[in-house]
Amino acid sequence: MTMTSKERVQRALNHQEPDRIPIDTGGWLSGICYIAYDNLKKKLGIESERRWLGWITGTVQLDEEVLQRFHVDTRYVYPKEAADYDPQWRDGNSFVDEFGIRWTKPPTSYYYDQETHPFEKLGINDIEKYDWPDPKAKGRDIGLKEQAKKISDAGYAVLTVVPGPFEFTQYLRGMGPLFMDTIENPAYFCKLLDKVTEVLIGLNDRFLDTVGEYLDCFLFFSDYGNQRGSLINPKSWRKLVKPREAELVKALKRKTKAKIAFHTCGSAWDHLDDLVEIGVDVLNPVQISAANMDPYILKKKYGDVLSFWGGVDQQEVLPKGSPERVREESRKMICALGKGGGYLFGSCHNIQNDVPPENIIALFEEGYNFGKYPLLCK
Repeated sequence: MTMTSKERVQRALNHQEPDRIPIDTGGWLSGICYIAYDNLKKKLGIESERRWLGWITGTVQLDEEVLQRFHVDTRYVYPKEAADYDPQWRDGNSFVDEFGIRWTKPPTSYYYDQETHPFEKLGINDIEKYDWPDPKAKGRDIGLKEQAKKISDAGYAVLTVVPGPFEFTQYLRGMGPLFMDTIENPAYFCKLLDKVTEVLIGLNDRFLDTVGEYLDCFLFFSDYGNQRGSLINPKSWRKLVKPREAELVKALKRKTKAKIAFHTCGSAWDHLDDLVEIGVDVLNPVQISAANMDPYILKKKYGDVLSFWGGVDQQEVLPKGSPERVREESRKMICALGKGGGYLFGSCHNIQNDVPPENIIALFEEGYNFGKYPLLCK
């Protein structure tokens, strides 16, 4: 029986086998960067204007023609900034986000880096005085309910992506000072993290009051991992960060029945038991090139309690491999993570600008053709 995309995603994330493994691309953390997408459109004979999705990540909105060609089951809806938000663009390559962080694109880069960290020199008494985004500001929910309902009524799964507390606290404070705070100034670390958590919960409450009934998966990102392990001492994380992210997950689950997904690049192994404990349902991505991220081991140990999202290697296979190597890697990930459901197929992260269009086509064609149940895995 052929399912709708929404049914397919829901069934997979409930650890049941749908008619085929659902396919994802086009999101803020699972999309395609602009040069790679321009090359893909040229290869496919598609002409359209470039529509930016994420300035910071260099991703673009995908054309519906491409999404349908690749049998993509997901569509995205995102929270909006306040109506009076002013990005303060400078020279076309620098802007300020709602939290007051200036992001700038260096001339030799595809991406925007943080130019300023507002709390780099602010003290603990400045936290409450800071000009935080107002969750009640006008404009945040304009058109979102209609957009989410339209996607859902069309039979697609509705997803969103938002920042998590640790990630944005790091942006505000700066990575070096923040990690030093965990040792030298934990009271400051906790108070700033508490405030960021409070603001994000307020913003998400407003968003979920508007679209929560239509959402199928809610992804928040708080990168902890590198290639070898955790960026932050796991003991410090459990003491300082885990309670705040547990508070966020609890708040999200009060407002929506959507599955809660957590994004961290690199090795997530040291945090998986804790993420399950606080109520995370889905791990994004599965960066198999990082330590302790073997997909077969992950599926065996956590496949009953976590679903997995992504996984096809973005560091070596997609940019440097042949189309057949991409197809081989796609089949490997499907066999490792797809049995019994619990898998959303796609690249490990955003498809970068050095990925040739032939490999993008091979990725999604193989995900669709090989991902039909029953899986033909040896």
